[in-house]
Amino acid sequence: MFLYVNRRETFRLLGVTYRWAVKSIAAISAFIVTSAVRGEMSLGRWLEQNEPKVRAYLLALRPEQIGTNVSGVKLSEGKREINGYRYLANLSQPSRGLYMFKFGYTYRGNQFEAHYIWVAKGHRSHDLNQSPLCSGNWIEPGGWGVLSGDQYTYQEAQPGENIVVTTCQLTLPNPSINTDAAR
Repeated sequence: MFLYVNRRETFRLLGVTYRWAVKSIAAISAFIVTSAVRGEMSLGRWLEQNEPKVRAYLLALRPEQIGTNVSGVKLSEGKREINGYRYLANLSQPSRGLYMFKFGYTYRGNQFEAHYIWVAKGHRSHDLNQSPLCSGNWIEPGGWGVLSGDQYTYQEAQPGENIVVTTCQLTLPNPSINTDAAR
């Protein structure tokens, strides 16, 4: 077996020359690795299984739980999302179809805020640059991801789409966030 990639982006394998873009090979490899990490489950399928659980959990949080550390919700692979986070606020605006929950946690001595955001179908998208506000620094790149941890690249939370998770590292200590959440 012989693999050779030259400047024209071709390769030879078992005596046959193939003309594929090297980027295509890299993209296929990344997909295979991502699928293997998720136990052969596609990202779309993983989100279909886990987002309803997280939405139901967040919607069930009660006002009297604000200021307490929450137990989180168990995902399909056994991980507990939001486990040990301090529930800080429900910033939702149901009349606009906007659902936004604010949490705080400490990781390796640093304090963070995380927001779980989605927009219901039939409503207008939500500009992530307008809110939630970050009183520190957004985690790069972008500070926005989806529940799986993959980067979210849109500037708006889209109606009927994924939960967007924003993460902001606080620059000044916030006493309301003292948690021992290990992430």
